[in-house]
This record gives sequence, C-alpha cells and structure tokens, in this order.
Amino acid sequence: MPTASAAPRRWRTAVTLARLLPSYVLAGALRHVVPLNRLARWAWREPVARSGGGDPQRLAAAVTRLGQLVPGDRNCLRRSLVLYRELSARGADPRLVVGFRRGSLGVEGHAWVTTADGVVGDDAVHVATFTPTCRFGRAGRAEPIDPTTPAV
Repeated sequence: MPTASAAPRRWRTAVTLARLLPSYVLAGALRHVVPLNRLARWAWREPVARSGGGDPQRLAAAVTRLGQLVPGDRNCLRRSLVLYRELSARGADPRLVVGFRRGSLGVEGHAWVTTADGVVGDDAVHVATFTPTCRFGRAGRAEPIDPTTPAV
C-alpha cells in the first residue's frame, strides 16, 4: 500500500510532466525542420529565480519518463533539448553536446547535456564512446570543441 508521502510525490511528478509536455512536443516537431544552432537558441532560457532549482538528475528522470509516456520516438536530441532548456532556466549553465561514433551499422549520433558536475540524465560511459562535434552553451551559442577533452 502506498505511503502517505507517495501521493504528494506523485502529484508533483504529474505537475512536472504536464509542465514539460509542451516543450517536449515542440522540440520533437522542430528538430525535423529547424537547424540545430537555432534549436539550441530556442531551447536556452535565461535563469529565473526558483527555490533550490531541484536536482538535475531528478529533472532528467522526469524528461525520460515523459518520453516513455508520449507516443512516437524517444529521441536523444528531443530529450536533450528539453533538459538543456529546463537546466538553463534553473541557472545550471548546461551544455548541449552532439557527437558521433562508428557503429556496427555505420555512423551513429547522440545528443546529451552536461553541467559543471558532468553528464546529466545519461550514462557517462556510453557518452564517452562518442566524439563531440558541436557544443552549445549560454544563450544557445556554439562553443569550440577541444579534441583533447573527453566527451564527458
């Protein structure tokens, strides 16, 4: 039987998912027609005052959960755009990174988000197998990639 504290936690999760849904749907549609540099600028939000800002990994879990609930693909770029958007609004100074690697079926791409604390909402070991090719920071601006720096 659920505990008394489970109901408010479920309510907060439902509110968070409902708040993220419009950005998630829009990111899914825009990624097909808008260049990546413009998507990054769209996704960036100036930080706003929020109490505590919340745990970035918890936010990433909510975005992943939303991807499981929304019909359609579970695209890493879509998730990363929404996470980058939310973390920027919370003042976490995130980076949106896109990288590639050679896979068994050819070239594979992946998108992920980092903060000063490392990779958010993704497996750092998995991310390290990709070579970063572009990175977007504050205000969605492209940043140089240092090939000597690890992907994470």
